[in-house]
Amino acid sequence: MLEKILIPVDGSTHNESTFDLAKKIAINHNTKIILLNVGKLITHWTYSPAEIKNVEQKIKEASQSIVKKAKKHFKDSNLEIETKTTLGDPAIKIIDIAEKENCDMIIMHTHGMSATKRFTLGSVTNKVVHHSETPVLVVK
Repeated sequence: MLEKILIPVDGSTHNESTFDLAKKIAINHNTKIILLNVGKLITHWTYSPAEIKNVEQKIKEASQSIVKKAKKHFKDSNLEIETKTTLGDPAIKIIDIAEKENCDMIIMHTHGMSATKRFTLGSVTNKVVHHSETPVLVVK
């Protein structure tokens, strides 16, 4: 039985199809949905110590805005929706939160990243699929 689904959101339009599928699954199983945005940490050598706190606050505010907007996609579903934001490496945070929250599934999208970029940079989705103990459903 599916009790909790984690949906990482990044604010892109690619999330739309993920939301649609997740909503159908969650309605059929009366599942709680957790919407998560992970703000990437800044490199401290880029900013002065005085600027770091301000930049991190702006990242947190942007993350809150992203999950708030994502939550609107589920407003007519009568599902329990929780929003979470955090800072860090997106793949690591997604995996950690899925485990800590005892999620039964992660539903996330992959976008049209070229094979070269995927090979050299690795995608968040690819890392989550290969390192998560929680089942991952990838929406293309």
